[in-house]
Amino acid sequence: MEYPFAFISKAAGDLGRLFCRHLRLILAVVAMALAITAILAPVLESLGWKLLPRLIYGFDSALCHQIPGRCLHISGYPVAVCARCFGGYVGFAAASLLFTARREFIPATRLIFGLAGLLGLADAALQFAQVYDSGNLLRLASGAALGFGSGMPVFLFISAIEKSHNS
Repeated sequence: MEYPFAFISKAAGDLGRLFCRHLRLILAVVAMALAITAILAPVLESLGWKLLPRLIYGFDSALCHQIPGRCLHISGYPVAVCARCFGGYVGFAAASLLFTARREFIPATRLIFGLAGLLGLADAALQFAQVYDSGNLLRLASGAALGFGSGMPVFLFISAIEKSHNS
């Protein structure tokens, strides 16, 4: 006799395999959604909306310090995350899309990813140590480099899981 809820088990397994197969794309969508909603908050606020921007700012406050001087501004309102976090979301999304399109990279490409991440991390650490104060454009660039570079170990890990799962 077949287990009465075997279809649930099979459906859960199918959903898990679908999720794993598309994890890179899912991560890209999540990162871009974070970036888009961060931009959406000041746009909606400038249009007179109150509740939705407050919800976005509130959600993003759990992810970022939101210091207004370190945020990009749209129509006089700060983006819901700082320039470095915004750049990180965009950089990670770009890495996600790149790894979705191409799953294997030569060592030189891995080196570029690693150096980008290290440069972004170095800028953040030097600013945190108050060695210098980078402006928002540099914060945006270093965040993008850090997001892009942090994508490499994440996606190498995903690739290793896929290889072990497929073999």
